[in-house]
Amino acid sequence: MSVTVAYDALLFDLDGTLIDSMPLHHAAWARWFAQQGLPFEEAGFFEATAGRTNDEILRDLYPASDAAHRAAMAEQKESLYRDEARRSLQLVPGAGALMERAHAAGLKLAICTAAPRGNIAVAFERFALDRLVSAVTSPEDGLRGKPHPDIFEEAERRLGVPAP
Repeated sequence: MSVTVAYDALLFDLDGTLIDSMPLHHAAWARWFAQQGLPFEEAGFFEATAGRTNDEILRDLYPASDAAHRAAMAEQKESLYRDEARRSLQLVPGAGALMERAHAAGLKLAICTAAPRGNIAVAFERFALDRLVSAVTSPEDGLRGKPHPDIFEEAERRLGVPAP
């Protein structure tokens, strides 16, 4: 028996779904912690922080810090990530081909990510993903990050497709 399902759009996460960035983020956090003179608890760090914004992570680490200080710390960490990503970031195997085929088939594509704009730009520079997508949403749009559905719902709105 064959099943046919029709889609109008595909929504993709970026980190760990389209790009193999998690090892680079891990290394950047380790370097950032070392620069701060803090121990890095590798065990469980990513399970506890995956999908969260830097501000959410840093608010947990430094509850008394203000937003400007957290933003500066986040930029330090992301600068470490981007320096390495510009040299060695790779697509997840099959991700580029999937996006190319979906785009060629006329599907609307969006990237829904907790990544900051500077990191998104690096991925676009390395792999030209921006030529394939019609929308990019992130917490920098004033939306809540995962696990909240906001970035996905906003992408659906921007693409003009109804939620399933």
